[in-house]
Amino acid sequence: MDAPSRRILVVDDDPRIGRLTGKLLSKMFLGANVFVSPSGPAGLDVVRQHRPHVIILDHVMPEMDGKEFLRDLRTDTWGRDIPVLVMSGYDLDVLYREEPKVEFLRKPPRRGAMEDALVKLLIQILGGKPVLECTEEFLALREGLGEKLFVERTSSRRPGGLLGRWRKR
Repeated sequence: MDAPSRRILVVDDDPRIGRLTGKLLSKMFLGANVFVSPSGPAGLDVVRQHRPHVIILDHVMPEMDGKEFLRDLRTDTWGRDIPVLVMSGYDLDVLYREEPKVEFLRKPPRRGAMEDALVKLLIQILGGKPVLECTEEFLALREGLGEKLFVERTSSRRPGGLLGRWRKR
């Protein structure tokens, strides 16, 4: 996957948060096309038009909340397999625990939390295998993201924590 083909969608009704998240993602994934949509319906239009590889989604929005967006996204073939990172200032992770290819992150995220959540999503895409065991698939995915990343073994104090973490060289 070459740089212009990497697509990330941020759906957030707060323009400031949308811009900041977009800038952070642009730095994390150099050369990626980051689209920012101010609402769920506008975000679904971007999904249909640009087919993003990952979606960062605010839960609390007018018109359509994150759960409604996800329901509509998953009803058609174009949205079934897109990994989604849901973010909210409210503790709503229980709403998304059973959703496949979805991670929840509380706003404001602690340093490194967005990267950790994206790694969890990528682990799910690779069939639930830990990052360290996904050598060929992981290397291909890493190459596709355009970053020079390496896997560093880490320990996690939380149950179900990551076996690996991505870091920029």
